[in-house]
Amino acid sequence: MGKMVKWLSALFVVVLFTAAAWGAGPEDFFKAGMKAAHADDYERAAAAFRRAISMKEDYAEAHYNLGVALSGLKRFREASASYRRTTELKPSYAQAWNNLGVALKELEQFEEAEAAFRKAAETDGKYWAPHYNLGDLYAALGKNDRAIESLKHAANLSPRSVEPLLKLGAVYASLKQYGNALPRFEQAREIRQDIPEIHYFEGICHAGLQNQEQAVGAFRRAVKLRPVYSLAWYNLGVSLFSLSRQEEAAEAFEKAVEQAPQYPYAHSNLARVYLGLNRVPEAKKAALEAVRLAPEFAMAHSNLGFCLIGEKKYSEAEKSFSEALRLAPGYADAHYGRGVAFAGMGKKDSLHREAEILRTIDPEKADRLEAIASGIQ
Repeated sequence: MGKMVKWLSALFVVVLFTAAAWGAGPEDFFKAGMKAAHADDYERAAAAFRRAISMKEDYAEAHYNLGVALSGLKRFREASASYRRTTELKPSYAQAWNNLGVALKELEQFEEAEAAFRKAAETDGKYWAPHYNLGDLYAALGKNDRAIESLKHAANLSPRSVEPLLKLGAVYASLKQYGNALPRFEQAREIRQDIPEIHYFEGICHAGLQNQEQAVGAFRRAVKLRPVYSLAWYNLGVSLFSLSRQEEAAEAFEKAVEQAPQYPYAHSNLARVYLGLNRVPEAKKAALEAVRLAPEFAMAHSNLGFCLIGEKKYSEAEKSFSEALRLAPGYADAHYGRGVAFAGMGKKDSLHREAEILRTIDPEKADRLEAIASGIQ
């Protein structure tokens, strides 16, 4: 009976819609399309806009909003055709040129997308969005100087818009120009404090500038706003580890592993922190998972080696360190660990060879190995 009522209700709605549309004109269908679009019902919106266009082919706003609905449905090829028709009917329609560029970028037609964004910017000199989209396009293509120029222009045109500042800061951060990036994120935070990415990137900049305490504060703000944010938890763990706050670092890496179980670096760093806390069984479990997820990740093999040393399985540990060195020749931690494993096996000559290698890579670790060797009879 419940299904029958639901079916009759749906039928009643359709009948009412058809009755309301009887004798309706293009403006009526346009209004229906806008109402559906505002409700994120893009299929119905597209159908209504198509009906309006069928009654008035030169209806520029209907073509434009059909493009918006089709973009909402990820049907970018059809959307680009709608935006093109809009610009044919109304060449001064800057938003249509801009949205055409967005659709073409999604279709990986980058040169045409660039041309569309430039046309949008030329059409309306005060419109910041095409400059932002040009910057985003250039950044994706690795043209960072041009990206920075376009994003600065967008930010100047719309000083209270967060998007250009956030993207500009991200481009600088990707180039490790943290001193240039940080002021952009700080400016963005003055405008909007509720965007987790702003705090996250502030943390990345502070960490890159070795301001780890500030980095911790920024990452904590990010995860407070978005508790499920694996990268923020991971980088929080890295900063806490660098401050020797091991228990807190372990909690952060545990969150990262929980939220992104396929991320090998989180497992590897969790293993490293557990080792520092002498939680060897848990460290070994994390290290094994890191190796499973990323067999070519040298640090994971090295961390596993230290876990095996903690279990006094020196022969197995030596194999793990040797694999780490095969993957990353000259890796100081792995040379040191292999030296410790040789010491555990009583191979004093092999231990000395590791110390000699380390002498040119990390003299402090070489001295530590020599001290271990001096205690072997």
